[in-house]
Amino acid sequence: MNHWEQELVASVIFGITYILISGRQLKILPLNRPAAALLGAVLMVSTGVMTPERAYRAVNYDTIVLLLAMMLISAYLYLAHFFEWAADAVLEFSRTPERLLLYITLTSGILSALLAGANSAENADLKGGRFHSIEQHA
Repeated sequence: MNHWEQELVASVIFGITYILISGRQLKILPLNRPAAALLGAVLMVSTGVMTPERAYRAVNYDTIVLLLAMMLISAYLYLAHFFEWAADAVLEFSRTPERLLLYITLTSGILSALLAGANSAENADLKGGRFHSIEQHA
C-alpha cells in the first residue's frame, strides 16, 4: 500500500470511528466510546496503517492510570454521598435562581477539574428532585 492509499484508509477509519463515537450521542448506534475507539485502533492495525508496535507506543499509560485513579476517587465520593452533600450545599447557599445558576456553574467547574465525571453526577442530583427548595427560599 503506498503512502496516499494509507492516508486514505486512515482517514476513512478515523471518520468511521468518529461517527461511531458521536453516534452514541445522536442515538444512532448503541456502541459506547471505548468500544468505538478500540474498534478504530483494531482497524488501523488490521489494515496495516499502523504496526502493532507503533500502536503500543502510541498508548500513554500515565494518562490511563491518571484517569483510572480519578474515576476510582469519583466512584468512592459518589458512594460516600459527597455529590448529594455538594448539591445540598449549593441549594442551601443559593437564595435566587441567578445565584443557583452561578453556584452550579462554579461547583461543576471546580469538581470536573478535579474529578472525572463529577460534573454529571452533581447536575443529575440537582435534577433529581432537590430543585424545589430554591422555590421555598426565593
